Amino acid sequence: MESVITAWGALGAAFDLIFHPTQLAYLAGGVLLGLSVGVFPGLGGIAGLSLVLPFVYGMDPISGLALMVGLVAVIPTSDTFSSVLMGIPGSSASQATVLDGFPLAKMGQAARALSAAFTASLFGGLFGALVLTAFVLVARPVVLAFGLPEMLMVTVLACRWWRFWRGAFLSRGSLQQPWASWWARSERPALGVPRA
Repeated sequence: MESVITAWGALGAAFDLIFHPTQLAYLAGGVLLGLSVGVFPGLGGIAGLSLVLPFVYGMDPISGLALMVGLVAVIPTSDTFSSVLMGIPGSSASQATVLDGFPLAKMGQAARALSAAFTASLFGGLFGALVLTAFVLVARPVVLAFGLPEMLMVTVLACRWWRFWRGAFLSRGSLQQPWASWWARSERPALGVPRA
C-alpha cells in the first residue's frame, strides 16, 4: 500500500513538471514536428529523433524529453495520411490502415477512414497510457527487489543463452563469457556507480 502512495506522489510530481508552460510549449513543438515528419512515407520515429537529437543536447532534460515524447507519440497517427490517401504505409504501424483506409479513400470516403483511424489512435493511446501507468505500480517493487543474487541469475542466464546461440563457435563463446560476467558485475544496476 505504501508503494501505491509513493507512486501517486511521484505521478503528481510528474504532472506538475509536464504541465509547466515551458514543457507544454516543447511538447506542442514536438507534436508539430512529429506530424510533419510522420506525414512523409519512410520517415519514422527514428528519423525524427535523429533530426531533433542535436538540439536536445543543450536543453534542460525535462524540456528535451517533452520534445522527444511529443515527436514520437504522434508519428503513428501522422502515418495515417499517407496510408489512407496514397496507399503507402509510412511505417510498420500503419500497414493495416492501408488495407482498410485506402479502398475507402478510392470510394470517396477518405474523411471517414481518417476519422476512424484518428479515433482508434486516440483511444488506443489513452488506454495504453492507463495500462502502463497501472503496470508501473506492479513492476516497481519487482524491479527494486533485484539484488545481487537475482543479477547473478540474470548474468548466468545471459551467458547460457550466449553459449546456446553461438553453438558451432563454442570456443569464441567460452572466451566471451568471462568478459560478460566481469562487465555485468562492474556496475551497480540502480545507481551506475562502480563497486568498491
